[in-house]
Amino acid sequence: MKVSLVSTVYNEQSSIAEFLNSIAEQTRLPDELVIVDGGSTDGTVDTLKEFAKHAKFALNIVCEGKCNIAKGRNLAIRKATNEIIAVTDEGCRLAKNWLEMIVKPFYDPSINVVGGWYEPDPRTDFEKTIAEITFPKLDSIDSEKFLPSSRSLAFRISVWEKTNGYPEWLTFAGEDTYFDLAILKKGFKIHFENTAIVYWQPRKDIKSFAKQMYLYGFGDGEARQNYNIFLHFLIRFLITLLPLISLPFS
Repeated sequence: MKVSLVSTVYNEQSSIAEFLNSIAEQTRLPDELVIVDGGSTDGTVDTLKEFAKHAKFALNIVCEGKCNIAKGRNLAIRKATNEIIAVTDEGCRLAKNWLEMIVKPFYDPSINVVGGWYEPDPRTDFEKTIAEITFPKLDSIDSEKFLPSSRSLAFRISVWEKTNGYPEWLTFAGEDTYFDLAILKKGFKIHFENTAIVYWQPRKDIKSFAKQMYLYGFGDGEARQNYNIFLHFLIRFLITLLPLISLPFS
């Protein structure tokens, strides 16, 4: 069973090496990696090209110019050549067995979509606080209702085709939830694989955290989906931001 791993990047020079190294160290390597660059100007593409020289799998770098994440993901999937598509985000660090675990369920032909898990990867006291307040806990997840993030997701190409892919018309965010709901509307079930873990670093400061919460809520509101999610992010933003403003962090 061959697998295409897809992702998007934009000005990721400071973190791209860690991301690529976590792919190279997988217990099950992708058969190809397709990365769409959204117009980086900081040397990200040069780093990708250098990595490609030594990679043990094919690396297809697609330079698209300015495009949102949804468009970048769709383009990467169109360029992919295998039936199984695994999706993650730059900025994540993949557990060494992530790809192996998220692909394994597809040996059952009745499974078409697999949602993996993600854990915080804080580096500072501020990030630890953000992680504790905002990241969901695994034991609180209802696997039947869980809508996975596309930082840890895999599906058969036919699922993407039948759902028309990620919604490119969204301005900033919300494409993950929209795609998940489209999958469910088409009658596919999402198999939750909590052993397929990626590590994701929380935002580094108040400004970037506030922007993230705003965009999450705006995206779901723009998509006119799950207004309870929009309200959830708004409330979480307000109750989290205010106490943090006066806290000293190193």
